Amino acid sequence: MAEGDTLISVDYEIFGKVQGVFFHKHTQAEGKKLGLVGWVQNADRSTVQGQLQGPIFKEHHMQEWLETRGSPKSHIDKANFNNEKVILKLDYSDFQIVKEWPEFKFSKINSVVWFFLLIEIELLCVNISISQ
Repeated sequence: MAEGDTLISVDYEIFGKVQGVFFHKHTQAEGKKLGLVGWVQNADRSTVQGQLQGPIFKEHHMQEWLETRGSPKSHIDKANFNNEKVILKLDYSDFQIVKEWPEFKFSKINSVVWFFLLIEIELLCVNISISQ
């Protein structure tokens, strides 16, 4: 494997005006354009964080993009890159946006589970009041 083809993985966190400006959508698009894999998500500290994996020369191009460009309406104050390491194979097959809070789908199965849970709670309350 040529030196530029060496696979690396790196974690990142981007600071500034990076939430609410489609930063993660543009990050995903740029990563896919470069042929990288990994993930991106909004973080609790009003930052964006994620992980990149791919050939070292493409990774360095993406790091520069994250430090200097980002989405059109973003303003990047600082970019931290940590845990850079050589890897033998990619851990991901795509570049994904990770949602902070998974959507809860209230399906028929969930409805039934909630119904029986409420019955159990009610029975427990009845048993407690009878025993007192």
